[in-house]
Amino acid sequence: MAKIIEKKFLLDGYVYLRSRATKNRVYWDCRQIRTDDCAARAITNNSVAGTDVIVYKGTKLSEHAHPRNQEECAAEVDVDNMKRKAKEHPQLPPAQILRTELQGVSCSVLSQLPEQEALKKLLRKE
Repeated sequence: MAKIIEKKFLLDGYVYLRSRATKNRVYWDCRQIRTDDCAARAITNNSVAGTDVIVYKGTKLSEHAHPRNQEECAAEVDVDNMKRKAKEHPQLPPAQILRTELQGVSCSVLSQLPEQEALKKLLRKE
């Protein structure tokens, strides 16, 4: 499943970062382009929120130099959900949001999340 979260694109267990955009297309580079020298790229339509993402080039046409990480993608989605909840409910303290949102999260996904203090700081900014 393809999903865009802010300037990140999640596809087939890989996280891409927005590289550039044209009128009709958005170009994404693998998150590990600098650390693992992974040169994988993806190209999508320039979708508006609420519309489907069309993938023109993805994991089948651009091979990665590292294995996929489904837990990393799940962690990105969880962080986005926590940020959204902090925005919608500014009266809730960050610790309470963390407690409720991370209750059913698996250990493998928890290992991919930022440290607790970093998450609290992120939620305070929202």
